[in-house]
Amino acid sequence: MGAPRTLLVSGLLMTAATVISGQPSISISKFTNGASELAEIAAGETVVWTYEVLNNGDIPFDEAELVVTDDQEGLITNIVDKGNDDTTLSPFEVWIYEQTGIAQDLSGGTYVNIGEVAADDVTDFDQSSYRNPAPNPAIDIEKFTNGLDNDNLENGLELEAGFSLVWSYEVTNTGDVPFDVSDIVVTDDQEGIITNISDQGNGDNTLDPGETWIYEKDGIAVSSGCYFNIATVMVSGTEVSDEDSSGYINPGFQAVDECATQADNCDEDATCTDTPCSFECTCNDGFMGDGVTCEDKEDKKQKKPTEKRDGSGPFKFDFAALKDAFELKSDGPLSLPSFDGKTPLPLDFEKFGDMLKGFAG
Repeated sequence: MGAPRTLLVSGLLMTAATVISGQPSISISKFTNGASELAEIAAGETVVWTYEVLNNGDIPFDEAELVVTDDQEGLITNIVDKGNDDTTLSPFEVWIYEQTGIAQDLSGGTYVNIGEVAADDVTDFDQSSYRNPAPNPAIDIEKFTNGLDNDNLENGLELEAGFSLVWSYEVTNTGDVPFDVSDIVVTDDQEGIITNISDQGNGDNTLDPGETWIYEKDGIAVSSGCYFNIATVMVSGTEVSDEDSSGYINPGFQAVDECATQADNCDEDATCTDTPCSFECTCNDGFMGDGVTCEDKEDKKQKKPTEKRDGSGPFKFDFAALKDAFELKSDGPLSLPSFDGKTPLPLDFEKFGDMLKGFAG
């Protein structure tokens, strides 16, 4: 028996099985899309299984003696690399067999298949497998006002009050998971739910990866000076969503930075951010609230209702009434009155009475 040998096969280094002297021997190494272990292949993509067959003995094999099979794909007959191109697999020579297929939708499972080679009375086998990549659902929305992507009013779209306008919402599946039309919800914070789909791509009610649908909403320009709305798309049953904005101004409108001019009403512990048509207040780190009113989180945590000896405070306790309610005795048990029809167990006056007297005054 000889030592292991390292061979260069199709640009890849592989360590052959131990070479067997004086008797036939063969080995097989199986790959899925070039990977010997677990490959990730999306459903519908092409799969290439490669079977590298090595004669690691010192007895040659005729091509007719070699039988390569796959427990899932059946008999493998396509030899893409025949070494020295004769019909004999000589000692230390490698032949490469190949089989192609289409990756299945495994729904979280793994596709495992085993390649086997038989020659004369010797055999060997090897396995490789694949799984589908983890799904990556994603969606994008782009909102247009009369055809302009006027996100921050940077395009200066001016519309007279009463002028007709069209809001367009381009929804694109940017992930790898298809979405049914019933699961896609498009809303506008000013216009409500948008249901009119003017262009549904291939029209099959499924927003496929890479496909774009166009939703539309007609409206009339208002005299608000500055009109700004935000569109949102969500996919029911998932955390997938996206938003985009667009708007317009009336002629003559002059934008004001309320933050810079201190015309905002943000709390002193909040940050003011200028936005198209308005401003936003956000509580600083360590504070909580709506931005107009912010409260220190630590102060909130430490503020606990307290009870005072004089009965003031959030929890009041009437000690005078307690004194009148209890029948105090010089010895024996302390008798408690009935509360809500329930009479507590008697208490030992000697152990408890002095403390109660002190509270009652």
